Amino acid sequence: MKKITLFSFLLLSNIIFSQTTYNLDWEIGMNGANASLTIDVGDTVIWTWTDSSPHSVRTLPESQETFDSGISSGVGTTFSFTFTEAGINDYQCGVHTTSMFGTITVVSATPTCDDPSNLMSMNLTDDSVDISWTENGTATEWEIEYDPAGFTQGNGTLLVDNDGVIL
Repeated sequence: MKKITLFSFLLLSNIIFSQTTYNLDWEIGMNGANASLTIDVGDTVIWTWTDSSPHSVRTLPESQETFDSGISSGVGTTFSFTFTEAGINDYQCGVHTTSMFGTITVVSATPTCDDPSNLMSMNLTDDSVDISWTENGTATEWEIEYDPAGFTQGNGTLLVDNDGVIL
């Protein structure tokens, strides 16, 4: 078990990330910011036809990845693509090239972490606490965020540890 001594009020937090599916309505006039997303590697985008006109979803030549739905029509028709590489993917409707276009920007996903087990706090005083846990993965570095109870995650005090002891 790793043991860390922290001063101040302690609140330990853990974030787990997973793949996400994004839905875009696909119709004449859908373009720019309304048809653009920033997603993580491994995420999926589903385009859904919301009018009866024929449409397609296809990447432009400079895009990181390549996809082409072919031309289809009918309200409720869908095309999905799972992005596996970080990069910029400009796309358009092959039928309505000037009024239906967007960009899918794919970024590297934040690594996931195995949940620790046996999380314990001991020796609690007004200004310190000893905490310990069992590492269930292969982590060799831990980020610990704390502040008074009720703080917003991402705005707390962040400590980075790679030896199991913080004073």
